[in-house]
Amino acid sequence: TDRTQLAICSMEFIYFARPDSNIYGVNVHSARKRMGARLAQESPVDADMVIAVPNSSLSAASGYSEQAHLPNEMGLIKNQYVARTFIQPTQELREQGVRMKLAAVRGVVSGKRV
Repeated sequence: TDRTQLAICSMEFIYFARPDSNIYGVNVHSARKRMGARLAQESPVDADMVIAVPNSSLSAASGYSEQAHLPNEMGLIKNQYVARTFIQPTQELREQGVRMKLAAVRGVVSGKRV
């Protein structure tokens, strides 16, 4: 058909794509960083620092921290052997997966507003 319409899934930019990817000429890292900066403008917080949830939010956290003038700290470590958790069939399994997947760097986050 000659009436083809381009549609881009927002999850590609937010989650699935690697930061070094380009989607229709737009670098994913740059797009995520801009989204983080926009979030800081639209939803400011009273916090001590910004903590990214590895790995897909690293770029967005960078943009947020720069826009909000907050330090961007490494407060979560990802277990690389746990698969994607959001696709699990039940909320209980998703929560269990997250507990196995992420560990807080207590020396960084303890007593802090994140």
